[in-house]
Amino acid sequence: MTAEIAVMNREAIALAADSAVTMHDEHGEKVFLTANKIFALSKREPVAAMIYGGAAMMGVPWEPAIKVFRQELGDTALPTVRKYAERLLRFLETHRGFFPDEQSEHFYRDHVAMILYFMRQTIEERKRRRTNATETESPDPEDVKVIIAVYRRFWRRAPYIPRTGPRFLAHVKQKSGQAIDQLVKQIFDGVKLAKAMVRDLSEICALSLVKCPLNFTWPSATGLVIAGFGTKELFPSMIAYTLHGIFHKRLHHRRDLMESMDGNTSASIVPFAQSEMVYAFMEGVDPTYQCEIEEDMSMLLSKYPGLVLDSCKFLRKADRDRIKAEFQSTARDIAKQYKAGLEEYRNKHFARPVVRLVSMLPKSELGPLAESMVNLTSLRRRISMEAETVGGPIDVAMISKGDGLIWIKRKHYFDPALNNQFFANYYRVQ
Repeated sequence: MTAEIAVMNREAIALAADSAVTMHDEHGEKVFLTANKIFALSKREPVAAMIYGGAAMMGVPWEPAIKVFRQELGDTALPTVRKYAERLLRFLETHRGFFPDEQSEHFYRDHVAMILYFMRQTIEERKRRRTNATETESPDPEDVKVIIAVYRRFWRRAPYIPRTGPRFLAHVKQKSGQAIDQLVKQIFDGVKLAKAMVRDLSEICALSLVKCPLNFTWPSATGLVIAGFGTKELFPSMIAYTLHGIFHKRLHHRRDLMESMDGNTSASIVPFAQSEMVYAFMEGVDPTYQCEIEEDMSMLLSKYPGLVLDSCKFLRKADRDRIKAEFQSTARDIAKQYKAGLEEYRNKHFARPVVRLVSMLPKSELGPLAESMVNLTSLRRRISMEAETVGGPIDVAMISKGDGLIWIKRKHYFDPALNNQFFANYYRVQ
C-alpha cells in the first residue's frame, strides 16, 4: 500500500508520494522504502505520472515502462492531459516487448482464477453461516445457484472496456473457453454444479476479461494518475485509471477520475490509496468512525420504536404492529436525512474552508501541503500496531504552466554530486 495525494488550484498542481512498496511471494511479504512513484511523463512538457497499488503490471515494473514511453514520446507535445493519458494507455496495450502474448495468457488465467475464488469464498461463507454445516459438507445447491446468479447479473450490467463489445466477448469465449472451463472445474471441485451453472460461471469469467466495473478491483491492480497541462490547457487537470493487465490484446482498465480547474472548480485535494487520514483532516472525522455512526443511527431508528412499543402492554398487539410498520416506513428516510445533514455540516465547516484556502495558495505552498498530508498517514501507521505500509522519503513534484515540472523533494539511489553525467545526459538530443 501507499499514500499519495494531488493538491491542485488554477495555478499549479502538486503531487506527493511516499516510498513504501510491499512485495509478496509464496514465502511472505517484505516492505521496501525506496520505491519511485512519481515520474516526468515528458522531459519538456509539464505533465507527470504517479502510480499506486501494484508496483508492476503483469510482472513488468512501472518505472522502465514509463521511461521508455517518455523516450518514445520525445519532444511531442499534446493538447490535453487526457491525450497524454490515452497515448500512454495505447503504448502499454501495443508494446509487445514489455507484454508479449504468452505472458498475457499466463496473467489472464490468474485474473479469471481470482474471480472464481471470490465466488467460491462467497459460497463457503454462506455455508458456514448455516447452523450445522461442516467443512466436508457440500454447499447447498440453492445457495450456489443464487450466488452465481448475483455475480452473473453484476457482470452483465458492467460496462465494456474500450474497443470491446458483444462481438469481442464472443471472440474471447472462443479463444479462452477451454482454459476457463478447466479453471471452473479446478476451483469449484467438490461443489455440485448443474450444467446451467457451469455455463454461467464460464460466462462470468469471459465477461471479467472485457469489463471493468467501478466497484470491483483486483488485489494486483495498479492505480495510474496523469496530471499537468496540455498545450491547450491554461489550468491544470488530472485523470486517474485502474489497470489490471492486457488480455487478448486489450488493456483491461477503467477511468476512475477526471478533474480539471475551470469556471466551476478552483481547487481540489484528491488522495489515493490509503486516504483515511486525509479525509479525517478534510472532514473532521475518521471515515470508518463516520460509517459506524451512520450505521448505528440507522439501527437505532429501525429498532428503538419496536422496543418501546413492545413494552406498551396497554396497546393491542395489532395496534403495536401497525405503529411499528409506520415507524419502519419512515426510518429509512429519516436516516438518509440524518446522513445528508452530517455531510452538509462536514462540508460547510471543514472541507469547504480548506478547499477555499487551497484555491488562494501560491504554488510555493502547494508542495508543503501535499507533503504534510502524506506525512499524516505515515505518522498514523508508525504509531499503530498495523503494518507500516506507508513510509520512507516523500517525493514532491510541482507542475505549473510556465515552469514545467519542478522537483521540490526527490530521492536518488545514487549521490547526485558523483554523477554529473546523469544530468548531462538527461536532455541530450539523440
